[in-house]
Amino acid sequence: MRAGLLPVGDECWSWNQVSAIYTMLGILACLDTDYAKVRNGAGFSKADTGIGHSMAEIAQDGGLNTDQLISAKEMLRKYRRQLDPGLYQMIYHDRHDTAAA
Repeated sequence: MRAGLLPVGDECWSWNQVSAIYTMLGILACLDTDYAKVRNGAGFSKADTGIGHSMAEIAQDGGLNTDQLISAKEMLRKYRRQLDPGLYQMIYHDRHDTAAA
């Protein structure tokens, strides 16, 4: 493992990538003040609101474990239109995802 990288599943992430996940969770939690009670296209979906807010709180309180980071990465992919393209691109590198942002 290279210096400054964190093992996350089968990958190695930089601290900037972990921070980007935390930031994206925080942004979506802030946008989702109604916990998806109203369909408004802002914040987490009804299916993700519970786990999304929980992960955002854990991230703020000290950090997600490896399994939570992997789950957050999988979940956050669908919120690309609500997130800053530069932030999103730090995690998702393929051209298809960043072009749709």
